[in-house]
Amino acid sequence: MVRRVLITSTIALAIAALGACGDSGGTTFKDTGGGTLDITIDFSVDLGGVSDITVDSGVFGDSTVDSQGSGDLTHDTGPGIDTGGDTSTPSDTMPATDVPTTPITCSTSLVLISEISVGQPDYVVIKNYGTTPVDIAGYRLVMTGISPTAPDQYTVSGSTVVAAGASKYFFEYNDGTMTGDINTGANIPFYDGLTGATNGNSVALYDGTGKLVDYWAVIQAVNLPNGANYTAPSMYPAGFTSASTHSVQRKTTATTNKCPNFDANDYIGGAISRP
Repeated sequence: MVRRVLITSTIALAIAALGACGDSGGTTFKDTGGGTLDITIDFSVDLGGVSDITVDSGVFGDSTVDSQGSGDLTHDTGPGIDTGGDTSTPSDTMPATDVPTTPITCSTSLVLISEISVGQPDYVVIKNYGTTPVDIAGYRLVMTGISPTAPDQYTVSGSTVVAAGASKYFFEYNDGTMTGDINTGANIPFYDGLTGATNGNSVALYDGTGKLVDYWAVIQAVNLPNGANYTAPSMYPAGFTSASTHSVQRKTTATTNKCPNFDANDYIGGAISRP
C-alpha cells in the first residue's frame, strides 16, 4: 500500500504535521502579498521504516514521492487541498495513440505522401520523388480520422527499399493484394464524409530517425506536429467527388519537401489509383 503525507490548506495542520514528523530545516512561511500565505515545506517522515518525502510545490499544492520501492509520484500544482494528485510515471515507450508533442525536427527525405484514399478500403501511398533508392525501414505513418485522440500508427519494420520514382501502398487491415503492398493489419480511421463534413482527416509521415517528412490534412489540421505549419482546407480539393471513386493526390509539380511549412494546395482530387 502506498502511504502519503498531505499538507492541507490549513496552516495549523501543516505545523502539526511538522511537529509530529520533525522539520529538517527547510520550512518557510512567507506572505507574498494579497493576503495569500505561500508555504514551502521540506521534511521527511518515517512510515514503517521507510521515508516518504512530501514537498509543497505551490500554494497548498503538494508532491509526494513514495519510496517503498515503487517510485510512484503524485503531483498537484494548483491551489486547494490535494485530493489525490495527478497520476503518474509515463511509460518508456510511446503508446499507439500518442502523437509526439516535442518540437519536430524536419527530415530532408523526398519520400512524400502522394495519395490518400478515404473510401473503401482506406489507403495511403508514399512515393520516392528523389533520384536514388531509399530504404524506408523505420518510416512511420500517423493516420487520424474519426477519433482525433486515437490515430492509427504504422511503422515499417525491416529493410524496404523504394526505388526512385516508385511508390509504396499502405492498406488498412489486409486489403492490399498486389506484390509490394503493405498491409497495416488494422483500421485506418479516415472519416468518409464529403460536403459539409466536420471531421478532419490527416496523415503525418516520419522517417526512420523520427524526423518529420510530410503532413496532409483536410477539414481540420488534426494532430499537426508541434512546430509544423499547415492550413487545412474546409473541403476536399477540386476533382474529388466521391470517396468510393476518388482520392486526394499530390500534384505532379509539388515534388519538394516543404517541412515544416506544408501546403494544402499541393494536392488535387483524382480517380483512385487502386480501385
